[in-house]
Amino acid sequence: MTITTKKMPTQKTPTKKIPGVIIAAPASGSGKTIVTAAILRAFKNNGDSVAPIKIGPDYIDPTFHSHAAGADCINLDQWAMPGKRMQNLAATHIQNLSADFIVAEGVMGLFDAA
Repeated sequence: MTITTKKMPTQKTPTKKIPGVIIAAPASGSGKTIVTAAILRAFKNNGDSVAPIKIGPDYIDPTFHSHAAGADCINLDQWAMPGKRMQNLAATHIQNLSADFIVAEGVMGLFDAA
């Protein structure tokens, strides 16, 4: 997963691509949240800036992600948000954190809420 961020129009800097990963599993209860939190904490402990993202409507997991990463976590929900809104929200989030990497936890199972 790569999300492109753009600087504000007054700044004339090139677009930067940020590498990332989406943690997914075949079903709910597979341990996605604990794996995501562990990866986020590993980045934090290494001194890297990481952007935590939760895909889907959830308010509990983002709290764990925020604590593990030491940074706010956002939700991206394809059902509730237009694609352009999600793209802008993610780009702003990543830019505000000056993130070096993105770690996103997917929704329930691979085929849920698709």
